[in-house]
Amino acid sequence: IKILNINKKEIIQKLDRLGARKIFDDYLITEIYDTKDSMLEHKKILLRLRKEGQKAVLGFKARVKQESKAKIREEVETMVDNFENMKLILSKIGFIEKRSSKKLRTSYILGKVRFDIDSYGIIPDLLEIEAPTEKEVEEAVKLLGYSMGDANKESYNDLIKRYNIKTQNDKRTFHMQI
Repeated sequence: IKILNINKKEIIQKLDRLGARKIFDDYLITEIYDTKDSMLEHKKILLRLRKEGQKAVLGFKARVKQESKAKIREEVETMVDNFENMKLILSKIGFIEKRSSKKLRTSYILGKVRFDIDSYGIIPDLLEIEAPTEKEVEEAVKLLGYSMGDANKESYNDLIKRYNIKTQNDKRTFHMQI
């Protein structure tokens, strides 16, 4: 789930007090790929190439469960040696970049729960909470002083619409202002 419009400093202080361990604090470049006719999007599948600091990760996500307070997805990821070469491979096998984003991400782990604080610069900071079970997500939300009523399941596309982000042609880009 996501919690929108957070106070990043307060969330970090709460996570530190809870004993969460910071595992990442750097820029993320994310590119989403699909076929020209958006076959993957129609099947609710996401093919993502992400540069996380100096690492590159290729990922697959597919929606699993609809009726839930949290967004449940199957997710498979693998490390790739070279971000640019992977982009080229995807292009050579017929995939096109449909959208891209750049953001500053600060990530923490507490037990089995992951907390990602994302700063784009053009929208308010947001917090994403992921855990193995919906119950663990709900508990983590409460630990930070929120309720599931504050939780949001909006997709990337929904956030573009919510904040009236301008897009160019069919390629949707959402970059942090530096």
